[in-house]
Amino acid sequence: MQRTCRPSTTTGWRDATYRFFDGTPLYPFGHGLSYTTFAYDRLRTGTDSLGLGDTLTVAVEVTNSGSRAGDEVVQLYVRHPQSAVARPRRDLRGYRRVTLQPARRAP
Repeated sequence: MQRTCRPSTTTGWRDATYRFFDGTPLYPFGHGLSYTTFAYDRLRTGTDSLGLGDTLTVAVEVTNSGSRAGDEVVQLYVRHPQSAVARPRRDLRGYRRVTLQPARRAP
């Protein structure tokens, strides 16, 4: 697997880490063995735009669509495509582990 990183314009190679990785990871963050499947639906945000210092609320419904109980790590990634400084393409901003029985939904 080839790994390509780029240096930060402000800190040089110090920040050339997984945050700026351009390749395809072998396993995604939070990857684990599960004996069930999950469906994501109805992604909602509290507002359509943000101002400086504003807070954004994000909600999604997660359903255990399989036949066994299971745990899912729901992850929230953000990005700022027009940032004046180098930013990661995906920045993990939150996560929550949920345990769901079959055909059950978590808000």
